Amino acid sequence: MNNRFAKTAVMLALAALSTVALAQSTLDTEPPGRVGRVSLAQGKVSISTGVGDTATEALVNWPVTTRNLVTTAANGRTELCIGSTAIRVDGDSSLEVTELDDDSVRLRLHYGSASIRILSEDVLPEFELVTPQGRVRMLQPGRLRVDVGRVRDTSVVSVFDGEAQVDGGGDSLTVRAGRSELLRGVGKRGFGG
Repeated sequence: MNNRFAKTAVMLALAALSTVALAQSTLDTEPPGRVGRVSLAQGKVSISTGVGDTATEALVNWPVTTRNLVTTAANGRTELCIGSTAIRVDGDSSLEVTELDDDSVRLRLHYGSASIRILSEDVLPEFELVTPQGRVRMLQPGRLRVDVGRVRDTSVVSVFDGEAQVDGGGDSLTVRAGRSELLRGVGKRGFGG
């Protein structure tokens, strides 16, 4: 009987320790305060948890967060919504969500085209889109489109509404509504015409 009591006490102690460990790990991996979602998926659209990871088919209302990589086939397109901000990704494109939390929305367009609409001024300081040729930040709410690699080693930033700051090769330029700017090369200095 004493042996049975000792075994029960050990089992209860182990159960208590595992419960405490599980509770601590849950606190350490608290879910993000802000999550985007797939609001449109047409054609072949895949999403993975990071570059090089196995991709799965993206479905409408699929959650999007930090380290997600969204890739579209030539006949696909998708739209991601993060609050009132919308990011449309055209066919044959790859967009990585490098950071998405309460303080920032940082994206990396590896190749292809993305159209961004920012409605709220509150989002402006936290938004950034990086391409192999530079970085784009919105200075005013509005709409812009970024094309990467449609012409080898270039990014084109076209602003439709609002104003954007484009940084590349150590230079910085403000692009106003109705204007486009071409960024050339990887790590080269300056802008194209």
